[in-house]
Amino acid sequence: MKMINISYNLDGIRVETKDLGDFLCESELPIQVQFVQSVTKKILWSVDTGSNSWVSFPNQEMINVIVNDNIGNKITEYYWDIVEHGNYIYKKLWFTLNRNYNMGKPNHGVVIGTHNGEFGEWVPVAIDKLSNIILVEASDKQYNELVENYSSYENLKFINQLVTKDGGETIFYEGGKGYTNTVVKRVIDYWETEPITETVRESIKFSELITPDVNWIHTDVEGIDFELIMSLTDEQLTHLDIIIYEYNNSSDEDRELINNFLIKKGFQTYREGGVSIAFK
Repeated sequence: MKMINISYNLDGIRVETKDLGDFLCESELPIQVQFVQSVTKKILWSVDTGSNSWVSFPNQEMINVIVNDNIGNKITEYYWDIVEHGNYIYKKLWFTLNRNYNMGKPNHGVVIGTHNGEFGEWVPVAIDKLSNIILVEASDKQYNELVENYSSYENLKFINQLVTKDGGETIFYEGGKGYTNTVVKRVIDYWETEPITETVRESIKFSELITPDVNWIHTDVEGIDFELIMSLTDEQLTHLDIIIYEYNNSSDEDRELINNFLIKKGFQTYREGGVSIAFK
């Protein structure tokens, strides 16, 4: 009989217990369940529980579960796995690049808006070293955490820079934990409840990052993803196998515009959870 059952689903993670007294003595109870970020190993939440109980966590993306007894001994650890727990977009990117890698075809990616690297479809690819990747993050705090989290990976290059369609000076809006830092004021006004700062920043031109060896890109730039992608030339698009971009902060019109644009360029498209993927 399984005394602890850990399940991952669309709603998050659920941990259920049976009669723990059959296996653990009184001093070892209650058990402690920890939900741990898989990249940083940071404990996101910890809770004690007993027999015939359950606890849940409202997210499962890149999160592991560790169960200890009451005196600190590890009972079990359950790892987030891309094949078992990743959604379609996570899997599509990973399997495509893994296939290329196994065939001896080099992968080169560009990720714009990485945050600190705790989550994102590109993360398993980076960790498994399936691709050389340029990681670009504009916010200093998130960039410094990104470098700290991935400094040992020789397949990664880091750029602390703002990216726009045309390059040049632009106003950059930042606030809170940095999840919605953007050049589009309406986006940060909608999401952010903490004070917002405005700075004039020099940006680099997106298309200049997409060299002929780049075969996949990932953007999460809070409202201008479609502008960046549609600025690419036909030649640049020809070299790309996969394009992943956020569409949460784009209008319905812009979502359809970029979707139709990519279909006309020979891509298939799929949307899930605020993210869209285009692939050949």
